[in-house]
Amino acid sequence: MAAFWGAALTLLCTATPQPGLAQLAFPFSLYETFLPEGRASRKNFFSVKIQTSEPVHYQMTSLIDSRSQRMFAIDEDTGDISTVSDIDREFMSVHYFKVTGVGDEPGGSGNKQTATTTLQISVKDVNDNTPQFESQVYNASVRESLPIGSSIVTVRASDSDAEDNGRVTYSLTGPDASLFRIDSNSGILTLRSKVDREAQSKHVVGVIGRDNAVPASERLQSNATIIVNLLDDNDNVPAFGRRTYYMDVREDINAGERPVIGRVTATDLDDGENAALKYSIIGGNTGGAFSIDTEGGQIHLQKSIDREKQDSYKLVVRAQDLGDPPKSNTTQVVINVLDVNDNEPRFPTSNYYQSVAENVPEGYSILQVTAFDPDQGLNSKIEYSVREPASDLPFDVDKTTGWIHTTRTLDREIAGSYRFYIEAKDQGAPRSRSAISTIQISVLDRNDNDPVMSQRNYDIAVSESEPLGSEILKVVATDPDENSEIRYDIVGGNVAHAFSISSRRGVGVISIAQPLDYNKENCPYEHRGKKIVELKDKGSID
Repeated sequence: MAAFWGAALTLLCTATPQPGLAQLAFPFSLYETFLPEGRASRKNFFSVKIQTSEPVHYQMTSLIDSRSQRMFAIDEDTGDISTVSDIDREFMSVHYFKVTGVGDEPGGSGNKQTATTTLQISVKDVNDNTPQFESQVYNASVRESLPIGSSIVTVRASDSDAEDNGRVTYSLTGPDASLFRIDSNSGILTLRSKVDREAQSKHVVGVIGRDNAVPASERLQSNATIIVNLLDDNDNVPAFGRRTYYMDVREDINAGERPVIGRVTATDLDDGENAALKYSIIGGNTGGAFSIDTEGGQIHLQKSIDREKQDSYKLVVRAQDLGDPPKSNTTQVVINVLDVNDNEPRFPTSNYYQSVAENVPEGYSILQVTAFDPDQGLNSKIEYSVREPASDLPFDVDKTTGWIHTTRTLDREIAGSYRFYIEAKDQGAPRSRSAISTIQISVLDRNDNDPVMSQRNYDIAVSESEPLGSEILKVVATDPDENSEIRYDIVGGNVAHAFSISSRRGVGVISIAQPLDYNKENCPYEHRGKKIVELKDKGSID
């Protein structure tokens, strides 16, 4: 401020002194000086003097504002003006005084005379005031969809200094400053870049209010804060935690208690109603088997289910916010119905009928039984076994395949048919389930037995006079084979074909075929101790 200590004089009005100083008078009717504001004790910064050889006493009285009287003083002897208190331009920028000079009249008469003038002290501004914001913190709330370039808030700072010292310009500071723009003169804050509440809901920007003093090194500044709160727009779709949810439920669970079998969760990055979600099932809920808690997302079993009718459900669940208009998203819920051993194995028929030749070898596969169990896993794994009567039974069953096979050779002549039971049992735990089917096997006959004569030897006597065709003997044979028809033939000793044999209802009838003569040599018709009849059945020999 030392640059301002030099006084400046501006002559507004002039008075021509009278020759010889007949009257006491100031050279100028108005004195004007400029004083830089600042602290007191500025001695003799200006002088108001009357040019005379006689002593003059000076007085100074404020003309407009009495407060000026307390700030300045005049040396009564010299007319030098000095400050007696701090001078603040912002308090008072101009001071007006009446300066009176009192001196003796010329000639030594002893009479006094006075002269007056006006003193104007203009206080020159010094940049001694910092800009002051109307508020230290400005709060503004805008929607996150605010277009770029839109006005947000206006900040104002005042500076009591004059001209450039009091002209405030604005600038931004802080990490969020790049999102905004402020007009350096008006203080209007506008949006510069797109903002997203979900990324950052509040932006804090520092504002610098700086005067324009020259040189720049003497500029003063102050700071304020702008808080921009972003109001939510419903610009986000609800997001589920998983693309697909997997849940399991036992088929025997009690639906009457509406048990919770799982839960879906979704989040919405929006705020308030825009983030409040409601859940609903919009697809795949066959028979209304399931329900969902609209607010919590818990999925309940609503009705009884049967895995054998439907082993899984693919629900489509929607999460919808309460925004206007609302936004929604969907997810899939796959519910697997867990098997319970609630079904018995089932044979396609309760009775199996099969025939087998009696000459099949041991281990021969006769019949395969198959049972079906609609359950799953071990609950549907079936093992087969022979049930009573199993003692001395020439059959067994493969427990895995269900093939019934012989355990020894068969003999129809001992047993022509068999009746027994096959059990199909699942491997369910803790309790297995089973089914029974009846097996009836008929043993087919094969010609595996020779006819047997009721007698080994027959002895008869026949008169030579018996007429031709006379029946002289009936022989009987039996055959244990089924439906055996026995044929009789004479295979030896029948000299000259004297006899014939015919088969009648299983009996061999021997008749005279040629005339008989007792006297012929060697008695040719006497064949004692010789087999004269051979028997053959008509069955095929295997």
